[in-house]
Amino acid sequence: MGRAGRYDPGVMLYSPTLARSGGVVAGFTTRRGGVSAGPLRSLNLARRPGETPQALAENWRRVGMALGVEGASVALCSQVHGDAVLDASAVGPGITSVGAADALICTRPGVLVAVRVADCVPILMAAPGAVAAVHAGWRGTAARIATKALAQLCAAAGCAPAAVVASIGPCIGPERYEVGDEVVEAMCALVPREVAVLEREPRCHVDLQAVNRALLADAGVGQVEILRRCTASEPDHFYSHRRDGAATGRQAGVIGLCV
Repeated sequence: MGRAGRYDPGVMLYSPTLARSGGVVAGFTTRRGGVSAGPLRSLNLARRPGETPQALAENWRRVGMALGVEGASVALCSQVHGDAVLDASAVGPGITSVGAADALICTRPGVLVAVRVADCVPILMAAPGAVAAVHAGWRGTAARIATKALAQLCAAAGCAPAAVVASIGPCIGPERYEVGDEVVEAMCALVPREVAVLEREPRCHVDLQAVNRALLADAGVGQVEILRRCTASEPDHFYSHRRDGAATGRQAGVIGLCV
């Protein structure tokens, strides 16, 4: 696979940390630059009510173009807010769902792995010869999906966590993520309260990006970058379940090894 840059009318946010690591193409899509219509406008990347197969295929084609790898195989998973990690290295051509999971790893150049989000946290990781894409809502975060994916990534690459670089993409920001006691307790079981919680009235707010960064850093990841963009507060740039409801579209975190 080649380098990004052939086509990108606002389609993608690129990770400086992953770009510096070399050997990968990676980015986090916005909702811009696609062909979906109505409430899903414009770069929806998941099967949603009102979406057409033609629009979905064209949107994924444009993601490949933005990464400079048009026509690359794309591996997805049916995300279930759990802690399962699947190896997508054996997928065939086209766009393939490899099963129910919330993280994918891949050791095969020329294959993109992707997770789709609309407020949850997309995490991309690169190791020498392997990559991972992780979907972390609060339940997945509580189940330590990021560190479980890290462990499998390191096993596949034969490296220590210090050799891994990670980028945490746009999600619902802490100022917009008001939660109940169940979520606060789950996050505080993972990291110190001051890392996870913004004290607000009448209910606390949680910083999912900060929690996942702390988990990866504590596990020994060499570099962990956060792209501080809030899906809920930027309707022109991102889909948001909290803001728009269950029928909204999905953006994605996408990563692959260069050929």
